[in-house]
Amino acid sequence: MRLLRLPRRAPRDEPPPPERLEVTDYRAFLLSAPHERLVSAHRAALAGLDPFVRAVVRNLAVERTGAGSEVLPEDTAALSDLLVAGDADRRVAILDAYDDGVRHRLAHAVAVVLQPPVDPLVDEQSPDEQVPNEQPSDEPASDEGPSIEAGPDGHRHDGPGGDEQAPERSLPVIHANEARTAVPVLP
Repeated sequence: MRLLRLPRRAPRDEPPPPERLEVTDYRAFLLSAPHERLVSAHRAALAGLDPFVRAVVRNLAVERTGAGSEVLPEDTAALSDLLVAGDADRRVAILDAYDDGVRHRLAHAVAVVLQPPVDPLVDEQSPDEQVPNEQPSDEPASDEGPSIEAGPDGHRHDGPGGDEQAPERSLPVIHANEARTAVPVLP
């Protein structure tokens, strides 16, 4: 029996997966931010990274630049200077040399540093979340609250000419032992 050999197909050149938004924003930050802002953001971001990730960042930056072999991964000030030294194209070339995991971790760490601080004591609401103001009432404001009076039919009414309140209702409630009891439901 003779086997037929089929010609091999050339591997398809598939486009790379789209870059994460944080990485795209980080790339734009590397290209446009002033040097002082780059250094301060990277110092804070590198301090928050895992030591292993810092070591990978350092090793690749030393390899790409040919400088900074004396920089230790723990020295975030010197490492940030090494990362942002030179022109923007060089900074982006270093970023592109990282694998996706390291690139995303570094971009995320810088994004966290660049976020404006949030004051937990200030309750900021977006316009969609704001509670609308109560409608103005024709009745004068009273410090005593609404008055409840019994009408001629014996039912309670909210103040003079108010709407009648429904009498109390009870619904069955099932407990763990399957006994049913009546619980009043508030109107």
